[in-house]
Amino acid sequence: MEQHIQELRDFKHQHGHCRVPNDDEEYKKLSTWIHQIRSAYARLQRGDEAEICLTEERIAELKSLGLRLSTVNSEARGKRRLKELIEFRRINGHFQVPRNCTQFPRLPSWLAKLRIAYNKRQRGEDISSSKDSQLSELEKIGYEFHHAHVQNSRESNENIIPKGAGQQRGKRIATVGLQRGDLADVIWTQRVEELRKFKEEHGHFKVPSNDEAHRPLYNWMNNNQRHFVKLQRGERSARLTSDRVAQLTAIGFDSIQQQSAPDLDDFRWNQRMQELQKFKDEHGHFRVPSNTEAYNSLFHWLHNNHHHYIKLQKGVKSPRLTSERISQLKAIGFDFNEQRTGPNRDDVRWMQRVQELQKFKEDHGHFKVPGNIEAYKPLHFWVTNNQSHYNRLQKGEKSPRLTSERISKLTEIGFDFNQRGGGENLGEQAGPDGDDDRWNQRV
Repeated sequence: MEQHIQELRDFKHQHGHCRVPNDDEEYKKLSTWIHQIRSAYARLQRGDEAEICLTEERIAELKSLGLRLSTVNSEARGKRRLKELIEFRRINGHFQVPRNCTQFPRLPSWLAKLRIAYNKRQRGEDISSSKDSQLSELEKIGYEFHHAHVQNSRESNENIIPKGAGQQRGKRIATVGLQRGDLADVIWTQRVEELRKFKEEHGHFKVPSNDEAHRPLYNWMNNNQRHFVKLQRGERSARLTSDRVAQLTAIGFDSIQQQSAPDLDDFRWNQRMQELQKFKDEHGHFRVPSNTEAYNSLFHWLHNNHHHYIKLQKGVKSPRLTSERISQLKAIGFDFNEQRTGPNRDDVRWMQRVQELQKFKEDHGHFKVPGNIEAYKPLHFWVTNNQSHYNRLQKGEKSPRLTSERISKLTEIGFDFNQRGGGENLGEQAGPDGDDDRWNQRV
């Protein structure tokens, strides 16, 4: 993380901005890292777990460099496309948007993506919340996927064969005269039959989410629950019609809202709680290490909960960390104010750099790590970065990176924070000052 931040700082110093190109081989790794950071930031904003440990301090540091963390707002983009679709219907009197639509060139691809999401939802698969929201907006204006479709200039009102289904499957569907809407009805009937069989075998409708064999049925149940809630609010649902509700009632399924399985998010939460309790029983504390593969997921889960707890302390709402969940954590002895993890990745990497610096001193007799030798570049960036944070502390500014404990570690091995830069010749005990050398190069 520190190395990439320093590389970004150098890029900005050289180019005057943080818009790292993704088609330049020289900056390929840096561009990939920025993409990962933005993805992690987006997940944190949604209240999900992020694979990268992105603390508030690091977010502030990246923003101070001028890096734009938020990606293009998909919600705003969806609203623009929806307005275009409404305008298209006003002009043409229908929703059959041609693939080569010159009026609104981005509309066909948007509808095609939503059709994919619609088909996934019909199969009982999970889709993103933004796609689900956009599908709901389409339902409100009367758009139906099994009637309206993106047309090719050569298309007519022939039966629509699902794309990607393969020629053989397409022929079978065409043979029986199925259209997209008919296919959705067939899938629905299959799921109802699966649910009926599940009830016969288990005596209830609580389909588990942690069983791979029942995962499609569980997702289908969850989607129906969401649409049932819509109906309860008086909203329209093209998926859950009165006929389909009657089918579910006929097999003894009285209330979708009451009979559905626990939410997947609650299931995962309970799973992590059990893992945390087991970790405490085995180790006697909650300091979950980040550098152990077996505890990697648990570490990130704890880190994210801490992130949301800090939000709550600042008065910001957190849909993920409810008061009930905080009580669950406190009930097993977890304290948010204590250090929540063991040596995290940042600490481990920092100590590795200290060892590298100590070895450099033993080999060369000084701490002036050169920045013009490829093998020492990461260490050089690390040293200059720590000196930068030390200067901040000297000016009375805060530095979450360079703690008093870390300063002591460096002082113990003889490092002087006022010593700058590195000489061109490693054989020299004292090369020219790093700042002067860089100044002369710039001149």
